[in-house]
Amino acid sequence: MSQNQGSERRQARRDREHAAMLAQLSSLAAEVPIVETCALGVAAGAAISLGWFAAIVGQIGVLEALAIHAAAVGVLGAWSWSVARRKRDLRLPYLLVGSAALTGPFGAFGTALCALLYALFRRHTSSFEEWYAALFPTQKTASARALFQEIVGDGADESSAARSVASFTDILAFGTFEQKQGLLALIATYFKPAFAPALKAALAHEEPAIRVQAATAVAQIEQRFMRRSVNLESELARRPGDVPLIAAAARHYDDYAFTGLLDAERQDENRKRALALYSAALEKTPENGALELAKGRLLVRLESFEEAGQLLARSAEAGRLPPVGAIWYLECLFRQRAYARLRNVAARLAPLLDRDPNADPLLRDAANLWGGRQIA
Repeated sequence: MSQNQGSERRQARRDREHAAMLAQLSSLAAEVPIVETCALGVAAGAAISLGWFAAIVGQIGVLEALAIHAAAVGVLGAWSWSVARRKRDLRLPYLLVGSAALTGPFGAFGTALCALLYALFRRHTSSFEEWYAALFPTQKTASARALFQEIVGDGADESSAARSVASFTDILAFGTFEQKQGLLALIATYFKPAFAPALKAALAHEEPAIRVQAATAVAQIEQRFMRRSVNLESELARRPGDVPLIAAAARHYDDYAFTGLLDAERQDENRKRALALYSAALEKTPENGALELAKGRLLVRLESFEEAGQLLARSAEAGRLPPVGAIWYLECLFRQRAYARLRNVAARLAPLLDRDPNADPLLRDAANLWGGRQIA
């Protein structure tokens, strides 16, 4: 119940943030002074053109032409200030002032043409609110949420999340536009590191709106991780001996590195930080099987196979290593080319996995293969 309430509070906060963003950004799409922009653009362009033409034919001096140019830009600046006072759209006025100041009549006439084209084509365009709603759909879409839950299921383990990636990729390739948008919104909300390949596929999608939404989702995910990192480091500074907090921080950095969204340098930094925290937690609770497995798995990803193998071997011999975690021990033995020991461990592990209905079928088959048992 508390988890549902927390999810509802987070959703309500996100809705408020979206509403505030819409209010702020939609102010940019206020009433556009089209007629004024066209008239003043043509007038300023004509005045500046006549001034420089007169200077070229020798009727006036260059300084006088510059004065006419500056006076025209000054008038445009005063008009832009009045537009701001009237709380109207400032994009075209700012464009007119800047382009007229830098390129003279070309900028003034060009901005007037832009205002005219805007007046002609805006009848066939969507409003800012409609465009934003289409690009970032609400996360209350029942069909998209049902589709997401159908794929992911209720399990929270890493293997079930990994098996859902293919389904996500299929939806991004063959689903409807609404399904793709809804799925990306939900992935951003319930992100797990195993979902990173689906986000990467969305970043290279042929639909521009999907690519933009995927990039926004990645930015949101990284922002959440960074905010969580800052909070955890602050808590660690206040409670340096809190083992559950150290373990939580280690898992956070481990997950952050495993998202697949970081560059190689940042990924390596986060893994090293996670390894240091795992080691600190294990020093205080040396017989914690979950931490031993987490550190051993991280060492495998860092390609420290010998150290990982020794850690996981001690955990397995003490009975603290769960069968599902034995895949990392088998990986260490394989990378070290300790094939004889690999076969012995697999032979002892295979019967345990056969009796476990929740065991990963791929792990079960691998253990049976290396253990010399027949694969069903």
